[in-house]
Amino acid sequence: MAYNPNIPQPSDDLSISQQDILNNFQAIQTLVDVNHVDFASADQGKHKWVTFPSQGAIPPAGAGFAGTELGLYNAVYTTTAKQELFVNKTNQATVVQIPLTASILSTSSAPASGTGFWTYLPSGLLMIGGNATGALTGLNMNTIGAPAPTLTHLLSVVVCPYSPTSTGDLNFAVRLVDINGPNTFRVYISSRTSTGAATGQTGYSYLAIGY
Repeated sequence: MAYNPNIPQPSDDLSISQQDILNNFQAIQTLVDVNHVDFASADQGKHKWVTFPSQGAIPPAGAGFAGTELGLYNAVYTTTAKQELFVNKTNQATVVQIPLTASILSTSSAPASGTGFWTYLPSGLLMIGGNATGALTGLNMNTIGAPAPTLTHLLSVVVCPYSPTSTGDLNFAVRLVDINGPNTFRVYISSRTSTGAATGQTGYSYLAIGY
């Protein structure tokens, strides 16, 4: 029952074209029933769900998204090597492709507690969190790296002391000194009671946002 767009013709006899016309109506019904509520339902015209077949390019070849339009599609994201849902949007003046479902969960289904993570936000911002160690007392450089995607700009970082075990040095403070690169920032770690009195390595946790 293939759809025939050339039925009926002006010269067609209805008795001859009837089966072709019926086939067309049945083909349209089959099309509408895919992912949609049925014609006869009170919710007709609505989607039951939406599925996106995989595209071979980012953005899809021949998509032709207009500058005033948003587009959603499914494609393999190179960072995760998994199918991700992308949004085609204008970021002020530049059209960008945002893998809004991509995160650490795309490559690790159950990250352990206390481990690093990253996730895209629908806006296109990228949130990255993790734990690091640094010298006590001293200035420490932190580089945000794999498996998180590389940032073009690091907008903000929040840090706090973190000791994964109760046997670590718990008497310390950490503060953000500066953001000195698209993927780097510096923190200063010191003893809370007498700055400079303690030495060694201790830990801290960070949450960074950028794009």
